[in-house]
Amino acid sequence: MRPTRSTATTPIASSRAAPARGTPLVKGANQTGSALGIDGCAADAVFLRTGDYFSVNGEYKRLIADAVADGSGETTLRFKPALRASPVDNAVIVVDAPKCVMALTDDQQGIWECDVRGVYQPKTFTATEVFS
Repeated sequence: MRPTRSTATTPIASSRAAPARGTPLVKGANQTGSALGIDGCAADAVFLRTGDYFSVNGEYKRLIADAVADGSGETTLRFKPALRASPVDNAVIVVDAPKCVMALTDDQQGIWECDVRGVYQPKTFTATEVFS
C-alpha cells in the first residue's frame, strides 16, 4: 500500500522569531546548495532568524543563520537541508505558512483512537518529506 500524501504546516513554522517583512524572491537562477540569495526584503532589517522555516520551489527549509537584509533589501538565506533543485529567478520565498508534501512513514501512523465519550486522544506521528 502506498503512503498517503498530504501538505503539512508545522506550528513551529507559524511562530517566526523575526517579522519577515517584504516580498522575498529568489535573486538569480542556477543557485544550488545550502545558501540562496534573495531580494525584496525590507531594507536594513532582520528578515528571518536562525531556526525559522521557509519554503521555496516546493522544498521545506530551516535557517541555520540569521538573514539580515542590506540597504537594497537583499540577503542570503543559509539553511538545511540543501536544495534538491535550483529555483528559477524570482521564485517566491514562502515565509508566512511554508508547506511541503509529506507521507506517513507506515500505515500504523494513521490510526487515531478516541475514549468512550468520543474524544480523540493526543496523537503523534512520523512523516517524511516527499520529493516529487
